[in-house]
Amino acid sequence: MICAEARVYTGAFADGEMELVPAAAVDHVAACDECTREVDWQRAGNLALAGALAQEAAMDSSAVAANTAEALPAGTRRWRPGALVAAAAAAMVLVSVGVGALLMSPNRFDGGLAPEGAMADAVHSFGTPADYSGDSVAVNGWAGAHGAAMPVISIAGAACVGARSGTVAGRQAVTYLYRKGAGPVELSPIPGEAPMSWPRSETRMMNGIAVGMVHHGNQGLIVVADDESALMQFISQIQ
Repeated sequence: MICAEARVYTGAFADGEMELVPAAAVDHVAACDECTREVDWQRAGNLALAGALAQEAAMDSSAVAANTAEALPAGTRRWRPGALVAAAAAAMVLVSVGVGALLMSPNRFDGGLAPEGAMADAVHSFGTPADYSGDSVAVNGWAGAHGAAMPVISIAGAACVGARSGTVAGRQAVTYLYRKGAGPVELSPIPGEAPMSWPRSETRMMNGIAVGMVHHGNQGLIVVADDESALMQFISQIQ
């Protein structure tokens, strides 16, 4: 998604109406400084408007209270102008903090997992020992019994040597461990439909480790390798 498309939803971001924002727009705004500034600008405008409205309401309330104080029955509770301003300000702070937390969290929504969060989780787990080791047939059997989203993929020049169960972007996932040449490569199919909205192919370096995402049929995959060349070779064979 490009900036022009994402900015259609900046008003919904600023208003806290995240149910109206598609996952692709959420991911774009989180990664784009310019669009984030646009959301912040709109949110600041909302806060200023809310403050002005609250002040006007407080002034009106004060005038009404002054004109009707004598007519109110004893013990009747009246809103104080300061209380109206404080209530409006508190409500806007809650909206602002809530939207900000959603934007900052790498795993924001169960229905719209951020690819950055999934890749970071995969990088963090890279090199963790296998829960099960064996050839691809045996690994397939173990992985299937542990809820794997898909079976082992055959990759030329690489051998699947094991698997482990873990969590990627908040989802339980089975990661397949391959040996390609002298280095390890790990492949994690991500359960659910959300990964299919991710870019079809993207790679980057995180903490000196090469990581990428790719689609294989109707499945989203995260691939991690110890160098970028091995990662690109592996991904090219998946596609």
